[in-house]
Formats: sequence, C-alpha cells, structure tokens
Amino acid sequence: MHNIWYTFCRSLFTSQEALEDDPHHGVSTLKQVVCDVKGPVLYIGITCGLSAPFVAAQLDYCMNHLPQSVPVLLGFNPISQARNVPIALWDKTCLSVAKNLEDKSHHGKSYIINPVLGPETITGSSRMKGGTATKIILETIFTIAYHKVQQTHQPIDPLSMIKAYENNVLEVTYSKGEEIAVVIDKAGASLRSGGHIYYLSMGSLGIVAMIDASECVPTYGADINDVRGFIDTGYDLLRNKEGDLSSQGECYQISVSHFETDILPSVCNKDIVIVLLSSLHQNHKRCKTIMETCQTKGVFTVCVSYNMSQFDHKCDVDIDFCIPDCNEISPRYDELSAKVVCNAISTGAHVLAGKVYNNHMIDVQVRNSKLYHRAISIIETITNRGLEDSENALLCSIYHVDHVEQSHLVGKTIQDHITMATTKDKVVPIAIIMLLRKCSIQEARDYLLKQPILRRCLREMTS
Repeated sequence: MHNIWYTFCRSLFTSQEALEDDPHHGVSTLKQVVCDVKGPVLYIGITCGLSAPFVAAQLDYCMNHLPQSVPVLLGFNPISQARNVPIALWDKTCLSVAKNLEDKSHHGKSYIINPVLGPETITGSSRMKGGTATKIILETIFTIAYHKVQQTHQPIDPLSMIKAYENNVLEVTYSKGEEIAVVIDKAGASLRSGGHIYYLSMGSLGIVAMIDASECVPTYGADINDVRGFIDTGYDLLRNKEGDLSSQGECYQISVSHFETDILPSVCNKDIVIVLLSSLHQNHKRCKTIMETCQTKGVFTVCVSYNMSQFDHKCDVDIDFCIPDCNEISPRYDELSAKVVCNAISTGAHVLAGKVYNNHMIDVQVRNSKLYHRAISIIETITNRGLEDSENALLCSIYHVDHVEQSHLVGKTIQDHITMATTKDKVVPIAIIMLLRKCSIQEARDYLLKQPILRRCLREMTS
C-alpha cells in the first residue's frame, strides 16, 4: 500500500506516463487497494481517450469479479474508437476490454460514461476538456451520492448541477478573458526568453496549479523548471502517509518555503509569478511580501483571486472572480475555475513559445505507447509521408541514426524504443525536419539549433 500512495503523490508533481502501459501493475495496484474491502467495490476507470492499458486491465479484473466489483469506464471517445493495438505481455487490447464492458452494461453489470466533448483545443491534450469534464462528472456523482447516503432529502438533478458549473464557473471565468489574455502573452514571452512561470497558491488551488505544471513536461517537451507550482503549507496540505518528500529531488520541493529559499533570490524580469488566492484562506501576508520582492526584481506579477474584493498588494494584473462560496457538501467552483485559468496560461504560453504547430504538440515527449503512436501520427500529418516512413523517422531520431536497418535496432520492441526516447528531447521535431528536408539526423539537429522555435522552423520549411 505504501508504494501505491507514493506513486499517487508523485503523480501530482511529475507526470507518470510510463505506468499507463503496464496492465499487470494496474491489476496489482487495484488488488492492494481492495484486498481488505468486505463489501462491494465501485471502481471508476478514467481514460479520456480509452487508451490506457493500466486502466483497461483494472476494468478487466473487475469484470472477472462480478458482482463484488462494479466497473465503470469514464472517457470521452466512442467505444468503437478505443485503442486497438497490441499490449505488451497481455492478451487483450483497450478495445476488446471496452467492448466486453459494453456488453455487460446492457445487463446492468457495468457502466460506461462517455459523453461527446468534441475535439480538444490542442489535438490529443486531454488535460484540458477531458480533465475538466472528468472533474465535473465525478463531483456531480459524489455530491448526489453523499446526499442520498446522508438522507438529506435535498432534491438534486444531475443536469442542473452540470448547468451550474457552466453558469458559476465557465461563464464567470471567461468573462475575464481580456485579462487572462494579457497574462498568456506575458507567460509566452517568459518562455521564449528562457524565463519561467511560477504558481504560488494556498489550499487546494495549489494542487490544481501543481498538476497543471506537471503536465507541461510530457505534453510540450518542457523542462521541469519551465512551469512550477508551490503550495503555502507544502506536504502538510497533502497529508500523504510518507510525509515530506522534498529530499527525493527538485520536482518534489513544493512548498512556498522552497520557492523563497531556492528560487526567489534568482528571479528576474524574464519570469512571471502568479499567485492564486481564495477568501477561504486568510493568511495572505506571506504572498504579499513575496510579490513585493518579485516586483523589485522586475518580475511580472499576477494575482488570481476568488471572492476577494482586493488582494492587499497591487500586481501587474489582478483578476478577481466572484463565484458562489462552497461548503462541505458542494463542489469547489474556485478549483475548476483555477484549473481553466492555469490550463489557458500554460497552454497559451507554450503555443506562443512555438511548441504547437497546426494544433499538434510537435515537441511531445515519447513516454508511453499512446504517446509513441501519437508522435508517429503527428509526423505523418505534418510531412504527408506514410505511416512506415513516419515511424522510421521517429526511430532514427530516437536512436540518432540515419537508417533504421542498422543492426542494433533489429529485434527491439516498442517498449525498448520508449525507454530510449525518455532520455532524449526534440525527437518528434527532429524526425519531421529529417523528412521535410531529406537530410541526416545530425543536419536536422543543426537546423533546429539555428531556429529553436519549432513552429517557426516548420513554417519556413512548409511554406
């Protein structure tokens, strides 16, 4: 059980993409969680694109243990579009599991929740629409369940709850679009100039910001320090069983104290610091002091606040949202709004930094099977070359060779390729340049060094 919670805690700070590919680890993890449970187990497997073997294996395990287990699949693709590629050391695919689950759902033995959201703003970036919809759906389900268990006799209509998110969160958040756009522009300028985006937060808003930061690494090929999140009370807020994990490395140093000690002395006018505050938290003096110090160093400062008439310090941009207060049995609308704001800032910043081309994440890191196949698809789409040529170019980029027929590539599996790719950067853009310019891998790397803004680089070659 210790390893489960350690992995869960790590996933808040560093994206754990590789675990998605391991069905056996998925089953062993689920077994550890439910081993002491005497009654029924409701399992909700979340995979936005219906593509995670880790989740598929857990759903399969639950289907093999009916009726004690009640499996629920939550995603945002039709069942027919579940990933149908072989999974290493397993005899099933995500599609076969999803179809089996669909068959059982007709008899009330399982459930599928897969509303149609439409395409993501950035192709494949399910952290945005998919992540937001997941939070809304789960909070709606558990709020209704709570009222039923507590027999509050308070009538709750699911559709009304979802509509409340639209009215209380999305419309209110988007009403500040002009102010958010200014922040996005400044954040993009920070990344282009080699600066950083720092979130400082209190309470659960800090967790939202940290997750947003952690997702930038695999999604945009960002450095871990490009976007960082810090929480006022650090691990005291998380209340994880392992306690303070800051000794595990830089990415685990999450408290505002770490920011004050290790980062604040060296911030400069290339950086942007964003503080997220709520009226639920009263100790704002510390943030005020930090922001004053940042401004003396020329840092661009932003305050995103909820139900606060004003933050007692004038930042370069102040955005205050007035949304309904929460209580112990109502959704945290400020969390969802903060997620939307952080997603917009980090996504827009990376777009402006040239990490997106024609809505494709052209610097995506190849960290699991899903991202391996996505990388091939991106290369194929941009270069108009076939699937085989695109995969070969990706392999050449991963192994820094000009021909995949070289002997040391023979017999290697997709997992071998992924393991090698996790140690490399720019593998997708280098593969694209190699195909478009019909050049060697080294020439592609050299070209990218001369024009490091990937979108501009590709536009020059495709225009």
